[in-house]
Amino acid sequence: MNSKDIIKQIGGYSLGIIANAIISLISIPILTKFFSPEELGKINIFQIYSDIILSIAYLGMDQTYIRFYHEPIGENTSKSIATLCFLISFIGFIVISIIIIAYKQLISTQIIGYELASIPIYLIISVFSKLLFRFLNFASRMQKNILLFSIQSISLNVGKKLSYIIVVMWHGTAEDAIAVLSIFFLLLAIVLSLIKSRKTFSLKIDLNKRVFFELIKYGIPLAPMVIISMINSNVNQLFLRRYGNFADVGIYANAINIANIILLVQSGINLFWMPFLMENYNKDLNIISKMHHMITFVLISISLTIIMFQRPIYNIFVDKAYWNSAKIFPILLISPVAMTISETIGNGYLLKKKSYWTLAIYGLSLLANIILCLLLVPSQGYFGAALANAISSIIMLLTKTCVGEKYLKCIDSYIRVVISTSLLFISAIANYIVYSSNYKYFIFISALLIVIIIYRQELRSIIYRSYDFIKEYL
Repeated sequence: MNSKDIIKQIGGYSLGIIANAIISLISIPILTKFFSPEELGKINIFQIYSDIILSIAYLGMDQTYIRFYHEPIGENTSKSIATLCFLISFIGFIVISIIIIAYKQLISTQIIGYELASIPIYLIISVFSKLLFRFLNFASRMQKNILLFSIQSISLNVGKKLSYIIVVMWHGTAEDAIAVLSIFFLLLAIVLSLIKSRKTFSLKIDLNKRVFFELIKYGIPLAPMVIISMINSNVNQLFLRRYGNFADVGIYANAINIANIILLVQSGINLFWMPFLMENYNKDLNIISKMHHMITFVLISISLTIIMFQRPIYNIFVDKAYWNSAKIFPILLISPVAMTISETIGNGYLLKKKSYWTLAIYGLSLLANIILCLLLVPSQGYFGAALANAISSIIMLLTKTCVGEKYLKCIDSYIRVVISTSLLFISAIANYIVYSSNYKYFIFISALLIVIIIYRQELRSIIYRSYDFIKEYL
């Protein structure tokens, strides 16, 4: 695969990502205008519980499906591997659903602050729908069906935002939003399963002890990693819920929504990267190194640009009730950036089937995050939660790089990624410390210029390849 094909695939995947970015930006004024920080906080807590429970239900089978898609075990095909992986995850879902019902009062109270019988039911519906949707989406991704993958992603995001609009028209509450969202997720999963099930799953499976234990052997060690990673992404908000209130969570959640502008760019890269890595790690390590540097440059430069233009972004898209989050959203950019860079630099141990390292890497990051939250959140509030998130992400990046490169050295130099990541961290902290001063823009511009200088070759390559891509499609 040459660099032109790589840019072409990233461009194709990015079409849906760009559409989702536009939809998400349009929805921010609706969320912040018509939902109070307290109501938005409740909605966000529900989504956090849903995502954490979903990560447990996977049992690592979503990643197992990707790993064995091109290398099916036994007499299985790619579709029968999908069936086996989904069935194992579904068993996990059933067990979790029983636990949710058993502790329904406690779960409802934690999510919305009081007991409501429907909340656990909506939680179960949401988890099942997202579980099915993920396997169907992964199938499109592995089949390199860019158009269908984009349609699926866009329909999920559009429907989610339409759900908020429906609730707003009804002058509904967070509880109403949770109900509408859960029902929408279920309907979308059903529609997609009717369209894609025959191309994704097969009932002709080869299931024996060797096949079963091979899947479990690979997937189960990854399950704690996925769970830990999901908890690590959300534990800061849970601490804010513990030491503050739903309004605190809502303010922090809005900062995350703004920071997720870069997360959408990250998603497009991540969706492309693993299939690309699986195809090339035994063929051309040089192209992997080049892509790492290119991706790092794109992420850091876009992040610094977003920080630089934060004021007009907030003036246009965010209601004044949420403007306090402007001080911390640049710090929250660090986590998705560090996560994406780690995907391009630290997968050596996974390629060598040493997946047990994953637990140690993400476990250390979670431990650091929890300790920092305990130290910082009670006294520093939003800033403490954001800083804990950023530092723990950097710890994850450093640890994953050291371990991954030990098993498969893919990168020719680490100096540039260290410099550029450090500049992003310094800029984010400076934004908080000197927020009211215009001197912060000198820091932002200086950091961006340095990044451009050290990645000038990558910038030149991106310009040339982007021109070729546009020329081909126009």
